[in-house]
Amino acid sequence: MIVITIVDIGHIAHLENIGEDVYAVDYLAPAIRLVTFVYAAILLELNLKKGLSTSGLLFLFWLFLSLCEAVQYRDEIIRATDTVSDVYFIY
Repeated sequence: MIVITIVDIGHIAHLENIGEDVYAVDYLAPAIRLVTFVYAAILLELNLKKGLSTSGLLFLFWLFLSLCEAVQYRDEIIRATDTVSDVYFIY
């Protein structure tokens, strides 16, 4: 995940170099994601040193991260296919 986030930052830098509109949030979101992945790796290593095989905090982190990223992933799929003109969220 850390490598993918670094590649994402590199892709955004490439887009800026070729003249695309790049906003501060395009750099900030992956940077924050990178910091949280590094923090999760540190927590995992500390838990393994103390003999814990899992952590409730890490479980909640990965659960909330996957739930939040699923919405963004769905939006990216809809934009890439561009088959649906109007998307309405029905709950």
